Amino acid sequence: MSYSPKTGLVYIPAMEHPLVYGDAKPFEIHEGRWNTAVSFLDPPALPGLPDTVEGRRKALEGMVKGKLVAYDPIAQKPRWEIARDWPWSGGTLATGGNLVFQGTAHGAFEAYSADNGKMLWSFKTNRGTMAGPITYRVNGEQYIAVMAGYGGSMGMASGTPFMKEKMPNGMIFAFKIGGKATPPAYTPIPLDKPTPSNESFTPAQIATGQKYFFQYCQICHGGPVNPDLRRSALLQDKEAFKAVVIDGALAPNGMASFAAYMKPEEAEGVRAYLNQRAKELLKEEAGK
Repeated sequence: MSYSPKTGLVYIPAMEHPLVYGDAKPFEIHEGRWNTAVSFLDPPALPGLPDTVEGRRKALEGMVKGKLVAYDPIAQKPRWEIARDWPWSGGTLATGGNLVFQGTAHGAFEAYSADNGKMLWSFKTNRGTMAGPITYRVNGEQYIAVMAGYGGSMGMASGTPFMKEKMPNGMIFAFKIGGKATPPAYTPIPLDKPTPSNESFTPAQIATGQKYFFQYCQICHGGPVNPDLRRSALLQDKEAFKAVVIDGALAPNGMASFAAYMKPEEAEGVRAYLNQRAKELLKEEAGK
């Protein structure tokens, strides 16, 4: 967030992302792993939520949104707000020229009037712009710079339906009044096509895999930054999948072994569940 002494307002990239904590079973601590007690798999019944698990999931997803809030700390209320359809937006920068800059997950870098929230300017970065901008001067000329690139915890944990291509590499953009440079041409990178295995898995395997996927995998593989496991070629190869999940074949790349948390047959259940999800995704995309 940022503060302008001229307007007296604080500019906050606010998030509204409801989560349900706890379920019917006692919470278990897993050392070295995700321990927030958020129930991704089976959100419990609560007043105001539908009766079914799927209904509760969709209801919670429908509440997710964000805002750019110009907050008056003296009056203790917002002066103005900009609604966002996705909660994950960039940091803010307030300048002496009555401007507020913010990037968005949709790939825009925007400038607003700091006193009333009117949009004054927008630049297409072609990548989620999540960093906080900075301003600096060189030889008396002012620049605004921002690192454009989608990331952060929500980039790993939460899907983004508006992003239909792979995440492009990050770039640093710098702007000045009268600047005429143009960024490199942007070429969208298509997502990998799901290639599920033709093997048959039992309902018990799939149920086990669903449990362990939501317990250990969802938090890092639920968004667009890390690989979408439904699109992984490893789903076709039992031994290759085990080599990564259990044996730690990709540990140097940041994918740690889960041997301390899953048995090989449980990892195979995850592969079974992901194969089912990959087949569903393949049908979904074929119907578009």
